[in-house]
Amino acid sequence: MISRLTNLFEIELKNGSVTDFTDFVRKYDKYFYTSGIVKGVYSAVGHEGNFTNWFKYFKKTNPNFNYYSLRDIKKYKATIVKSIKNYIKS
Repeated sequence: MISRLTNLFEIELKNGSVTDFTDFVRKYDKYFYTSGIVKGVYSAVGHEGNFTNWFKYFKKTNPNFNYYSLRDIKKYKATIVKSIKNYIKS
């Protein structure tokens, strides 16, 4: 996913469809569903500066941006498995 998004960023930037990395993340936010993907593309495109500071500011200025942590995914998985087991028992 990171390499695909990195390639897409370079194409979009060259075509003028996006002006910078922040604009790109806003445009394709549904593909940045974990902070790891955001960080991976941030590094791969050669973005300079502190990722943590950039990401905090991005989340603050883009409150509708949703992403999931590994902890969230594990929690959802456990809830789904529990629900399925309860359904099978009933």
